[in-house]
Amino acid sequence: GFKSINPQFLPGGVIRDNVAHSNAGHGMTVYLHGWFPSSPTLWENVSSYKNGLTGVYFHATRNMTLVGGFMADNEDCIRNHFADDIVIKNVVCVGESDNLKWLGRVKRSERRCPPRNVPVVPAPHIAGISFQPNEGELAGLRLEN
Repeated sequence: GFKSINPQFLPGGVIRDNVAHSNAGHGMTVYLHGWFPSSPTLWENVSSYKNGLTGVYFHATRNMTLVGGFMADNEDCIRNHFADDIVIKNVVCVGESDNLKWLGRVKRSERRCPPRNVPVVPAPHIAGISFQPNEGELAGLRLEN
């Protein structure tokens, strides 16, 4: 991506109908610097699949709402780490899709489509929505449906 761009304090808005797939790491994230918009930011109908790590990764972030969308074939569907005021609503999380099962003759670690020259590491687990349990005061995660 654009590692030189730092949207850390840009105002919120709407991120709609984005698709991320076959990334070696996270599908969509605000990691490395985090994002602290003064107004709520809506992520609507985001699809993120067949990524090496997480479908959507909220890290060092606040004021985000993820509504609708589809996550599949990621190690983690959604990860919330040191993030506050996060709402996740009506998101479909599929650990292993029918498409991935169809590829059953291939080892699980080789079923994704990583970039060239990036080693594929087997996923040690598949998780739905995970969050860091020792975040102190930054623990505002709300799940709906």
